[in-house]
Amino acid sequence: MNPAIKVSAIRGEPHPGHSPWVGTLKTVQPTETGLTSSHVLRRDGIGGVTVGMTVKEAEAAAGQTFVRETDVMNNCVYMVPETRVPAVSFMFKDGVMSRVDVYQGGKTRTSEGIGNGSTEQQVNDAYPGMIVVEPNWYQHPGHYLHLKPDNNGHSMNFETDGAKVLRFYSGFETAVIQIEGCA
Repeated sequence: MNPAIKVSAIRGEPHPGHSPWVGTLKTVQPTETGLTSSHVLRRDGIGGVTVGMTVKEAEAAAGQTFVRETDVMNNCVYMVPETRVPAVSFMFKDGVMSRVDVYQGGKTRTSEGIGNGSTEQQVNDAYPGMIVVEPNWYQHPGHYLHLKPDNNGHSMNFETDGAKVLRFYSGFETAVIQIEGCA
């Protein structure tokens, strides 16, 4: 197989009684358009992609097709742009984008300059009086630094090892508080 071509699962059109994530296989060529790690993560999304969009709307805003990264669980799935922005994925719940995750190693940052490797103090300084600190259930002695939601119900969460940010995510408050994502 040509290494420049990859086969990806593409979301199909939903049929009554069927999941909107059932689709056909399609061969796609990698592109240079769309989201990059230089886009800034906001509480409501990244680049032109915002929470509340359908997969089709998010694809149009990103300028590229999204491919499924995980299996569907609880009518929730993680998808990524076909060009694979390093360490960034999108959570879709009930067919609507609910959250953007930046995983360990991702270079994406917030508009305040916070990203993986930022210290807990830098997060607190960037969002004075807006951070709620909770123990990290999986990374002892880490923390969840939860940015209080804005007036539209958008929020952000920074997971730390007790000193530095390991990963972070933003979106609807109801999705951001789900520390295990779709699980």
